[in-house]
Amino acid sequence: MPPLRPLYAERVRLKLTILSAALVGLLASPALAETWAGPVDAVGAWRVADLATAGSFFDQPDSMVVGSNVTRFESFAAFEATQSISTKLVMYDIESWRRTPQIEQQYPKRYMRRFVLLAHQRGLVAILAPARNIVAPSLGCNGRLGETLTEAFIRCGLAGVPADYLLLQSQRLECDLGSFTWFVQQARTQVQGRLLVELTVAWNSPCVTPDAVVNAWNAARPYADGFALWGVGGVRADIAIAALTTINAMRMA
Repeated sequence: MPPLRPLYAERVRLKLTILSAALVGLLASPALAETWAGPVDAVGAWRVADLATAGSFFDQPDSMVVGSNVTRFESFAAFEATQSISTKLVMYDIESWRRTPQIEQQYPKRYMRRFVLLAHQRGLVAILAPARNIVAPSLGCNGRLGETLTEAFIRCGLAGVPADYLLLQSQRLECDLGSFTWFVQQARTQVQGRLLVELTVAWNSPCVTPDAVVNAWNAARPYADGFALWGVGGVRADIAIAALTTINAMRMA
């Protein structure tokens, strides 16, 4: 076979370069590179309902399944006292509830920083998941007159503690798309790491539908590095699978 003419060979090389770049861009695109997280009981139920769909979100190399490859702690004290942790990923779910000690609720940013520092000292990956309601008991960060929990959370910079991941507990705003989007946008300006935006099918409200989940996901896509879909066991598994099926089609389009 005679050698390719120089000009033709250059055209072939250029076309291959463009094709290669396009393929790399496709594989690296946010739509295909989203990290997805969920709780182990709900993910298990979703796998039973539709293994292929659930697997495309929660059985990927970077998927996070809380209770499986992610260990969740609801207090820094419990994390500090636990010497043997079987997972590489650890989550600090700090909220205004009985499971988080009062001192940690009063100084959330201090204890989030301590959690990340200790996780890194142990060679672990830290996921911070502060709830919006943590502003209520937080000293010096209480909501002001007329201010919502969401506004206080942003004003106090609770999304800005440096960590590997910040899981934004935005799920209760899912049915109020304007407030949801504002919260995600504002958090994005503070986050010093990768931002995971939480969606839900667990909230027992008639407004939680497949369309609501999909619309919230789509609104957050420009700002998020990934998403968490929260559920409780098999409750509303049909909504989860319907939403994930639509999201899968949209992100592959």
